[in-house]
Amino acid sequence: MSPTTAHGTAPDTATPFAAQAARAVAGRRCVLAGMSPARLVPRVTQLLELGAAGVFALSARPDSAPAAGRPASARLVWWDAGLASGDQDTLAAEFTRLLSRPTPELAARLDAFDPDRSALVLDTLDTDGAELLHRRRYGHRRPRWTVAEDKVRVHEVWERAGIAAAPETVVPCEPGALAEAVRGLGTAGGTVWAADARDGIHTGARGTRHHPPGADTSALAAEFAGRADRVRVMPFLDGLPCSIHGLVVPGSDAVPVFRPLELLTLRRPDGAFVFAGTSTYWDCPAPRGAELRATARAVGRALRELYGYRGAFTLDGVLTADGFLPTEVNARLGSGLNIDSTRPELAFDLLCRVLREGDPVDVAPALLESTVLDALDRVRHSEAKIRLDAPAEPGLRLALLLGPDGTLRPAGRHDRPDATLRTERSAVGDRVRFQPRTDAFRGHALGSALAGACALGVRELGLRITPLTACVPPAVPGSGATA
Repeated sequence: MSPTTAHGTAPDTATPFAAQAARAVAGRRCVLAGMSPARLVPRVTQLLELGAAGVFALSARPDSAPAAGRPASARLVWWDAGLASGDQDTLAAEFTRLLSRPTPELAARLDAFDPDRSALVLDTLDTDGAELLHRRRYGHRRPRWTVAEDKVRVHEVWERAGIAAAPETVVPCEPGALAEAVRGLGTAGGTVWAADARDGIHTGARGTRHHPPGADTSALAAEFAGRADRVRVMPFLDGLPCSIHGLVVPGSDAVPVFRPLELLTLRRPDGAFVFAGTSTYWDCPAPRGAELRATARAVGRALRELYGYRGAFTLDGVLTADGFLPTEVNARLGSGLNIDSTRPELAFDLLCRVLREGDPVDVAPALLESTVLDALDRVRHSEAKIRLDAPAEPGLRLALLLGPDGTLRPAGRHDRPDATLRTERSAVGDRVRFQPRTDAFRGHALGSALAGACALGVRELGLRITPLTACVPPAVPGSGATA
């Protein structure tokens, strides 16, 4: 079944989107670089369908995407770097070094594919520089845009946007200064610390820690000293972590914004945050959704005014009982929308690269907004993965049912499961994947269900997972959160 048939959209709806992307890549050789083959496969397919003269797909590591699942085309060359670091940040750093200083084998393979070095590089790492592997990076992130992602400077965006934010202070990474900040800003929930971007932009809750009330400040200060010169301290915000995407369109004052999605952020007993992925199942209550969308538009305008930004961005924060409070901005397209998987005919990732490059776009911002909003509402998606504390046999599976009270229990042999929990092996360690299977979760926050599923995995499958705590959704009427 084609995406058009599956989602009930007329074929010509996607025409202006695909036309913009095809204009950029048709007849051109492209180098597509990314962390895993599984994520590269749909992008490779898309480039070939849009008329790319050839695609060199370069992945950091081999993983679960079998060669048989890759597109078969004389225009495709596939090369796995074979990196296997156990830590995602380290793996990304190793891959970045490889791309900036390719091995003789990689350089020779690339030159055989693209002898005049005219290919466009479409990498997913957002490294600095206009060139990569001596070839032009199309739609790359400009260095001046990265300022917005520095946790100790993002307050500049809030101030320019004129939006409410939680109190915060930025102090040197020194025990005394941090202890004083905790005394001034700590609440019953403690504080949250975020490292600066001294060693590069950090994502996925890495570089951010919860400091519970009464915890040892000096110990956490010592941990941060290895990665930061300055630390942002703010009160712990009790609510639902969420994110909203927007687009800064060159040549237009409009800022299309989309529906909020849930950030699946759990907490370990030691205060460490575990970012497990995202979910579009959650329906933000209408009044709060309007608030988030208005805030995102203001942030998009601020990014344009402060940094000359263009393209996709995400605004992350916490929806509390008193409203939304922002915590960070990502000057890039986040992974949570999943538009390229559910509506590949829109070529959304490539369209965002066109916007970033500043090339002319003939699609009206209002059409961009309405089409993506419709796609997100029709097809819900969640990508949730938790790394295991000890190796486990891959392929272990637990079928789960969602009860009327919002809690999960193991499904019976003849039940149709609402979700599954499955172990898998990856280059960064053994992990468990939680995946909704029915519409039972539609409208609901998944954080509590994810934490409950992991607890069931420990009990039923003998998995080793440190106890995880979900962030409690705010007490907002109609939040649709599971119990």
